Amino acid sequence: DTLYVNITNIGDTKISYAYPEESFTQNIAILTVKEIRFASGRIQKFTEPVVVTGEKDWEKVIISNNPEYVAGFEEYGPVKEMDMKPYGVQSVLEKNAIKKAKIIAARKGAHVVFVYSNQFSHSPWNNVTISGTAYGYSSE
Repeated sequence: DTLYVNITNIGDTKISYAYPEESFTQNIAILTVKEIRFASGRIQKFTEPVVVTGEKDWEKVIISNNPEYVAGFEEYGPVKEMDMKPYGVQSVLEKNAIKKAKIIAARKGAHVVFVYSNQFSHSPWNNVTISGTAYGYSSE
């Protein structure tokens, strides 16, 4: 889609804009924007969209705990994965749980997982649970 708007700010994770004749500012994730064509004729290019078509693309899925990172994306559903091992090392369990979360998100066609909870529980069976929401480009 093409938007004809006034850009008010370009940040690290989002672009702020307002429609002409309006003062209300909206935000969109920078990952959803291919390029900006300014009235001056200058073009600022961003990254090409990440294409995730299924489980085989799980490594392309991005994990973020910043809610601004998913502004403008469509919600694809919840993601909750756990890894557990007897006396397991937290960092290894977290890496495995994140991989599982990325695989689930890729199956949904999503390319970003907003992680809102990363919990470690220790006992003889240490475990890490990653809870989040999968997001992707709007299907419109």
